[in-house]
Amino acid sequence: MLDGPQAWKSVENESPHARLSERVLNAAAKMGLPGMVKPVTYRAFAEFCVDVYDALRRRGWRRLASRNRPRNSSEHVLVESYPYAAWKALGIRPLPAKRRARVCDLAEAFAALQAVVPLTVNQPPNHDQMQAIVGGLAGLALEARNQVGARIVGSTPRREGGHWREGFIVVPEPIRSSTPSWPNVRWLN
Repeated sequence: MLDGPQAWKSVENESPHARLSERVLNAAAKMGLPGMVKPVTYRAFAEFCVDVYDALRRRGWRRLASRNRPRNSSEHVLVESYPYAAWKALGIRPLPAKRRARVCDLAEAFAALQAVVPLTVNQPPNHDQMQAIVGGLAGLALEARNQVGARIVGSTPRREGGHWREGFIVVPEPIRSSTPSWPNVRWLN
């Protein structure tokens, strides 16, 4: 699970400034055609993220290629997360930006998260840890092949014009009383 864009917008995508996954999740930052991002201050981070995905690809990892869950847990699959959308998907108010988040914001968000997912920690998580936890929940569902624990949004990643385009973003789905509990959360204890 990586929190950052894996690819650029496809020419075939009718959205003027965003990948399909970003449009569906109403992402604040958007990947346009290669080199084009909104807001422009996001460009260095966006290019770094695409480079990370490409470097891991050269080491044998692959981008999540379909809405189907990975075939087996020994595969090295790159999955894009989006913590802001993960909070919203779980029905929890997203954390404020790191610079604006107060200790009480972190405490409230962690309490709300613990009400949804059974978490036991040695100390309260900081902002980055909270974002990593909520962004990674969908990965646990994918690994367990839990069909109800994650929602895969977007379109198949593909090479186009020498660049990776589109790709999926995976967010957790809230557990309803009629569905099984969160898979594989024992590693958090």
